[in-house]
Amino acid sequence: MFGAVTTPGYRVAQSTGAVSNFGASDGFGSKTSGLPSPVVASPHTLDDQGYWLVTRDGHTYNFGDAGPVGNISGPYNGSPIVGAVSTEGGPGLWLVASDGRVYPLGGAAFMGDLGGVKLAAPIVGITTDGGGSGYDLVGADGGVFNFGSPGGVQADRFYGSLGGKHLNAPIVGIDDLPGGGGYYLVGSDGGVFAFGATFAGSLGAVHLVAPIVGITAVATALTPPGYRLVSADGGVFNFGAAQFLGSASPVHPPNTTVAIN
Repeated sequence: MFGAVTTPGYRVAQSTGAVSNFGASDGFGSKTSGLPSPVVASPHTLDDQGYWLVTRDGHTYNFGDAGPVGNISGPYNGSPIVGAVSTEGGPGLWLVASDGRVYPLGGAAFMGDLGGVKLAAPIVGITTDGGGSGYDLVGADGGVFNFGSPGGVQADRFYGSLGGKHLNAPIVGIDDLPGGGGYYLVGSDGGVFAFGATFAGSLGAVHLVAPIVGITAVATALTPPGYRLVSADGGVFNFGAAQFLGSASPVHPPNTTVAIN
């Protein structure tokens, strides 16, 4: 997720639009009424002083210093939005749908997508490197697809994938190392796979009450590196330098957790 910071805190967003804050992360509000569809992602700004809530049908809601970026206008082939990530300069978001189509909003530039490509598995997530000049998509089978501007300062690089390999559980998320240089994939069973990044542990052999739904890496300035996993019931699991500061409990089941940042 672009713009990960060293602030000892994090936020957990849920499908109802509720946002819970832990540690030093500031709270800027929630959107728990009037949503056209469930929230599926909550990318934050570069300075971590704002964030967006993104719904399954491509509507966005901004909080803190996150500027308005608009919504997906017109039809989008019926494929739901499954992830979103922010750009480096100016308010902008890249949204990705399960069919691999990428929708740039605000100041985000389109750098390619998988629209019209026959996929072995649906796309489940998107991330971007520290340069904000490219993005990676990941499929449920662990396939990684990178897109970036050839003239960008730090266009996203391919470090490997799990495409074609047997997985114990489908991949549900991806996060780049802050500043670039690699990324992590996570499966619904809590298995973590590091590419160009340091492995700090996983939940692959642990019995979980609810499936894992996301991963976020901490800043590479911290040693050892680390990351957090979040489950559908709001549970947070920390590895390496990532501190545990609390978990989120769904207030109104069947509300589910959808993102951590």
